[in-house]
Amino acid sequence: MLIVSVGLFIFLGIFLLLIGLQVFFCKRHSKMALILPIIAACGFIIVGIPAIFEAAILFAIYFVNKMLEKEKRESLAEIEKMNIADL
Repeated sequence: MLIVSVGLFIFLGIFLLLIGLQVFFCKRHSKMALILPIIAACGFIIVGIPAIFEAAILFAIYFVNKMLEKEKRESLAEIEKMNIADL
């Protein structure tokens, strides 16, 4: 029972660490933001099904961040167009 608990605790720690790294890399616009989920998906061979769920969550974080960035850029572009038109 203790071994299972320790194993789950380690898996949860790695999972939270990877999510933190993914958010960090996305904010810095790093290429690792796309490579990290691919590495996690390769863990499917070793760990099994939980690695696929983890990779899917990391990909979701990546794509949500990219979508939010795109919306932010578009809104800033609209504001800049308004400022130019006001001149």
